[in-house]
Amino acid sequence: MAENVFMPGLNRVERIQALLDNAHTVRDGETYFLKLTEEEKSAKREMIVDNLIKVDAAEEEFAKKKEEHKAIVKPLLADTRKLQAEVRSGQKEQRGKLYDLHDVVEGRVYTYNEDGVEVDNRRMRPDEKSGQSKLFIPTGGFKSKTGTGGE
Repeated sequence: MAENVFMPGLNRVERIQALLDNAHTVRDGETYFLKLTEEEKSAKREMIVDNLIKVDAAEEEFAKKKEEHKAIVKPLLADTRKLQAEVRSGQKEQRGKLYDLHDVVEGRVYTYNEDGVEVDNRRMRPDEKSGQSKLFIPTGGFKSKTGTGGE
């Protein structure tokens, strides 16, 4: 307990009454600081050490959870970015065999996938127009509604 005690010979109830009788003002609910004893300081130091040990354990646990969270979220975000790009461009990325067919009449190259779906078409390059060993000239063009070569 602090050294300067008002009327140390009184019990708590009597001391409070004496303070009320002699005080010019009474302020309630204010925050103030009271000096700690050496025992209180020592007890608080022990509490600090205990708290730091608990904080360290919690930080380790948090780091583990953070890694688990990353392992879940990172692939989802990558997939989401890919999906956003597909929606934005109106196209999806595929991997597979492609077939380029030259239409020498129109001067175009039509590219189809293994399902026969047209993936791309473009004008023929000059090197594709001359010296072709394999020429394909469709009768009626490539784009038939029946899928039979324009018959």
